[in-house]
Amino acid sequence: MNDAVATKRGLREELAAVLEDPSRDSFRNLLRDHTGEAANLDFKAEWPADEKLARHVLALGNSGGGCIVIGVAERADKSLDPTGLTEFKDKVDVTKKVNPLIPDTLMRNLHIDDFAYETSDYQALQGKRFQLVSVLPNPEHLPYVAERANGDARAAAIYVRRGTESVEASHEELQHIINARIATGHSTAAAMKLEDHLDQLQVLNDRIPKTLVVRRMGVADLAAQLQNLSALSLFGGSNRSPNPDYPKEDTQAFIRRMFEAKKARIQRDLDVE
Repeated sequence: MNDAVATKRGLREELAAVLEDPSRDSFRNLLRDHTGEAANLDFKAEWPADEKLARHVLALGNSGGGCIVIGVAERADKSLDPTGLTEFKDKVDVTKKVNPLIPDTLMRNLHIDDFAYETSDYQALQGKRFQLVSVLPNPEHLPYVAERANGDARAAAIYVRRGTESVEASHEELQHIINARIATGHSTAAAMKLEDHLDQLQVLNDRIPKTLVVRRMGVADLAAQLQNLSALSLFGGSNRSPNPDYPKEDTQAFIRRMFEAKKARIQRDLDVE
């Protein structure tokens, strides 16, 4: 394995480490060992405008995930300088502004972390602060489409990372995205909104009675039944046998089973156990 291949493999592993566990150490290693921007790694001196950030996030989501490091400037010779940020930008404010442009399925995979280095064995980071935007890969919900138009983000556009740029997907790139979705085996049917699931759950719940009326047999009822039995014996009567076509599961049992199944479906959609 030559040095270039080994370096590229090492950086991929460091990027994967940051995505899996964005710690101070993993982030430091990424900044120390990077060789510049790549398809899944972008560097910005300052926070980009909301619509540009949304476009980059959409592109990373459609391209296998990746990171945007905020606080690293590009020099004239294209090398990168970890200049740091004067202050951290409010993460809640960032997500609120890009949320209208990005599908919810992608927003759940978007994370922002703060890193401050008062001391560091990597001198270039000493006394500096950075922020990291991570987009975790999740091909089950591909493609991620821009929710609305806003400046650099075009409504219904599908963005990808092409080299170090976030651009609209070509026909070939779109086919690659679709194939990645199909490979997951995830249903392509439109996902129901949570409100629809809850409405159906309520309908099922309303069909399950909270109390049951148990009728107690009195003396008069017992006498009437005995009289009916006597009449049947006098006039021949008839024998009853089970109907093989009668459902083995009664309506109440079915509704209860569907109720539990619907709750389990909602839990899966919310990614909770």
